[in-house]
Amino acid sequence: MHGSIPTRLPQCPYCKEPVRSWRRGSWIDPCTNCRRPIVLIRSPFDWNGPLRLRGLLDVAHTVYGIATVILVVSFALMQFSALHFVKMFTLLLFIQGSILITDGVLGALSRIDRTMGKLRSGRAAFTYAIGKIACGLCALALTAIGAVL
Repeated sequence: MHGSIPTRLPQCPYCKEPVRSWRRGSWIDPCTNCRRPIVLIRSPFDWNGPLRLRGLLDVAHTVYGIATVILVVSFALMQFSALHFVKMFTLLLFIQGSILITDGVLGALSRIDRTMGKLRSGRAAFTYAIGKIACGLCALALTAIGAVL
């Protein structure tokens, strides 16, 4: 095997396990190990660059964070009512609650969790997953309260 090029499989951005298969023509596929959805996208700063594997929940969480900052800055700089701000924030809270519940359910099923950059497995991962589900349900309860306003 002298002169051969070593091949390294791409890794799941969540659990770091090698991604051994991908459905042809698909831009989203679940990891076989942690079951998290993985998306194949380009960097928003280099649309001609290579496609990269990213966790769909991480991408959604990033979009949520950016949208929250834009909402708060808009509220501070523009003239719109507090009620309008609450309605917009309610929509963002629904997104965050959905992300937490999805991540929690997948963590409980796979017994794999990554929180604040630390990968956990087994009982610790299950405990974090239950906590994420509880926080997600609280966020959805607040969403319901905000929708009634």
